[in-house]
Order: sequence, then C-alpha cells, then structure tokens
Amino acid sequence: MFKKIIVAVLLLHAMASASTAGSLILKVTDSSYKPLPDVRATVRAAGHSWRGYTDRDGVLRIKDVPENEKFEIIWDRGDAEPIRTQGMCFPSGGADLPVSIEYGIVHKGDHYAVRMPSNPTTGYEWEMLCQDLSGSLTYIDKSYETSATRPGSKLKCGTGGTEKWMFKATGLGRTQVLFGYKRSWEKEKTPISYHICTVMSRIVHK
Repeated sequence: MFKKIIVAVLLLHAMASASTAGSLILKVTDSSYKPLPDVRATVRAAGHSWRGYTDRDGVLRIKDVPENEKFEIIWDRGDAEPIRTQGMCFPSGGADLPVSIEYGIVHKGDHYAVRMPSNPTTGYEWEMLCQDLSGSLTYIDKSYETSATRPGSKLKCGTGGTEKWMFKATGLGRTQVLFGYKRSWEKEKTPISYHICTVMSRIVHK
C-alpha cells in the first residue's frame, strides 16, 4: 500500500510538471527584422540538447526545456562558423520564453541601433546582461520611442514603445550582446524574454 502511494505521488508530480512545461520560442532576423529561415539551432540545458531549423518566419519552437535551468543556444546560418550564446535561464511557471536573435552588419566607424519592444509602465525594461569583451561595438546610450513621441508628450499607462540602444563600431570583427527583459528590483527572477544581438563590423570598401 505504501509503495502504491509513493508511485501515485510520483505520477502526480510528473503530470504537474508536464502540465506547466513551457516552450522556448526562438526567432531569428536580420537587422531590418526580416525573418531568416533555415537557420540551424541547438539548445542545450541540464545535459540535454534539442535541435531544429527556423521556419519561413524565422521561428523555431522547442518544447519542454527544464525550468530554472541555465541553457545555451548554438546557431549558424550555414555561411559562417556557429555562434554560441550562454548566460540564459529558463523561468519557472510553465510560461513560454521568447528569445529573439538579431544578425547585423555594420561598417567600422558607423553607429548601430538595436531596437526592442518595451513597455516601461509595467516596470519591465531591457538590461544589457553581457557583451563580448573581445568584440568591436562600444555602447553609446539608449532612449525610448513611441509612435506618439513628441516634445511634451506623456507616457500613458499601458502604452508600449521601443527601446533604442546605440552602439558604435570601433573595431573589426564580431560582437555579441545579450539583453534580458525584466524588472530591475526583481534581482532573483530570470528575464521573461531575451534578445541576442550579433553584429559583424567590416571595413568600408570604396
């Protein structure tokens, strides 16, 4: 009888875990936000790995990624060496986790803008979690834009807009920047979404 109770409890726990399992929704675009299909991606977490290709909308959905586990993404477009991104964690609660990847190209000396949807009235904002120290981008500043941005305009509750992060290409090569969307005072909570910006800085050919 005792063994049956233990088995029943384990089954209920497994069913509860399965019912709250979320998905990692990966979307890959270029710097103009044009979807990039057929990008091969591998997600690794807790000793497991999932592989797949983005569809024509640049989207790949990976189900049942373990909650409260750190994971990494390895992806490539087939025309360059694979790019690895670490430092992310899948949140608890069974919610889906959006992860967007932006692949851009900039000429040395030019500025590069990273634009991400945001709604500061909710308390959430984008935070730069880490930047490749060997990269070629230097952070300049950030601003907030809305469709109604104008002198004297006020941010109304519930109104969303775009955070604009400006960088300058001060060197050559590839830089990767990882952003997390979270509330600044919730130090222990993981971001509810991530944005990965990978930028290649090149020489201007005249």
